[in-house]
Amino acid sequence: MNRPSILIVDDERANLNILISALEADSEIKIAKNGKQALERAVSLQPDLILLDIKMPGLDGYQVCEKLKADERTTGIPVIFISGLDETFDKVKAFQKGGVDYISKPFQPGEVRARVRVQLDLKKTRDLLLQAVREKEEANLLQRIIFASVQDAIITVDENLRILNSNKKLGEICCRADENKLFLFEENPDSGLCPCNEVIRRTLAGQHPVSEYRARCNCRMHGPRTMVLNASPINDPENRFKGVVLVIRDISRLAQLEKDLFERSRFHNIVGKSKKMQKIFSLLEQMADMEFNALITGDSGTGKELIADAIHYGSSRSNGPLIKVNCAALSDNLLESELFGHVRGAFTGAVRDREGRIQAAEGGILFLDEIGDVSPNMQLRLLRFLEAKEYERVGESNTRIANVRVVAATNCDLQEKIRKGEFRKDLYYRLMGLNFHLPLLRDRVEDIPLLCDFFIRQFQKSHNKNISGVAEPVLKRFLEHSWPGNVRELKSTLEFACALCPGELIREEHLPAYFMDAVAERLSQEPLPASAAEGGDSEKTVIIQTLDRIDWNKAKAARLLGISRATLYNKLKRYGITGKGAENKGVTLLQD
Repeated sequence: MNRPSILIVDDERANLNILISALEADSEIKIAKNGKQALERAVSLQPDLILLDIKMPGLDGYQVCEKLKADERTTGIPVIFISGLDETFDKVKAFQKGGVDYISKPFQPGEVRARVRVQLDLKKTRDLLLQAVREKEEANLLQRIIFASVQDAIITVDENLRILNSNKKLGEICCRADENKLFLFEENPDSGLCPCNEVIRRTLAGQHPVSEYRARCNCRMHGPRTMVLNASPINDPENRFKGVVLVIRDISRLAQLEKDLFERSRFHNIVGKSKKMQKIFSLLEQMADMEFNALITGDSGTGKELIADAIHYGSSRSNGPLIKVNCAALSDNLLESELFGHVRGAFTGAVRDREGRIQAAEGGILFLDEIGDVSPNMQLRLLRFLEAKEYERVGESNTRIANVRVVAATNCDLQEKIRKGEFRKDLYYRLMGLNFHLPLLRDRVEDIPLLCDFFIRQFQKSHNKNISGVAEPVLKRFLEHSWPGNVRELKSTLEFACALCPGELIREEHLPAYFMDAVAERLSQEPLPASAAEGGDSEKTVIIQTLDRIDWNKAKAARLLGISRATLYNKLKRYGITGKGAENKGVTLLQD
């Protein structure tokens, strides 16, 4: 029995070795090391399956797949993408380009074999089906066997769109098929044109296959579903066109998984796929609807207010108000009046009764930002309110009861303040029903690419730009930066860069001066690659590399090299070093 043939397209020998080792026992393996070679070998070898890497020199995997699907000779060959790219966007794009599956690096041999076997089995089933409908005498028997075993819905229609045959799975997927198999795919006034109709009509019009067509089906019976449709023409033994065979695969679960993966990296506009952020998302999902008070801690710029928003909008109080108070911005007297309200004549300037923020938050959530900065007197009043949910307006003896949930936030170390006697321990534990501690941005650097994409999409609209992302050197700078201002600093940096960027990619020249100064300062603290006191070509090399590392700031370069600025200028003149870039192409730079 002939073994299935698999064409593996990858430019890295290590990856090829892993895949060959996993698959060579059951399959005949062929190799292509770039996109051009892949297209040539796919036509000449006609493999049963292609494993296609995305990132390659020249044509990338997406471009290769597009060309394969556009060529009649290779359009029916299933393509599984293999890549180290693990973002939902990359996977969705792979399916849009015509891929049937996606395997992420590093490879697990068992997973590779299983996914390959599934696609080979599906292809074998499709090939058998086409053979069956072409060979009339064997068609009925083969259809019964295949239709009974295949989990996809299979349907054949004639040139007039009348159903000729189908399997039981069709009834589970499509509510428009009747038991008498006389149903015509027509436009439905409630749900519009059936996507099956569109695919079949395209096959009828061109008498060519339509492969891996992804569509949403809005059958009333089942609700919206995501389907992959494959249609092929049916010819009789004399090669006369007789109709179309359609295979319908329900991938709603896969589509929902893709959606879940994307949504899982975003929670109420909080972006993060790191383990620390995922734990916070899980806690928000589990506890947001509970009536505990909550304390949000973390440095400035980490997103404490966004967590408060998420708690509010994820809770049963989401229909109520979310009232925010910055405790650090108000003096004791003003904060007391702001929170509890006052009556006319309670103090000088109180010319009318005023509702406090607690009353305004009735039925909702009161967010007390910078709670660590309130005075001991206000701490005492807040403690009483938190314990009994009772308060009096300033100048009034009538006790009021509040139906509010309190969420507080601070960038202070409250434990240290308690130790110093600056914050009440009992108030701390009243606030600590739930605790969310937000990590520093430098402690979750894997979230930086996601945050960049998220903010750039925001600024695209506000700045009316067509920016697709950041250049690789910029992303490298972002990943290495310490981000003392955390997410707020990243957002500000990107907003500045988006305003300055005229093209599609944000580059280093678009970044604000303070950021590049910080980069230069960090680089200036790193050890030099070699001594600059050796003289000759070695000294010239070290001088150029030092200047390159700090963006040609000559004053800093002189300090790093341990020489005066005048000496540095003399050496630049002696070695003919006139500027960065093309002027020094002849110099072989040392590597860090």
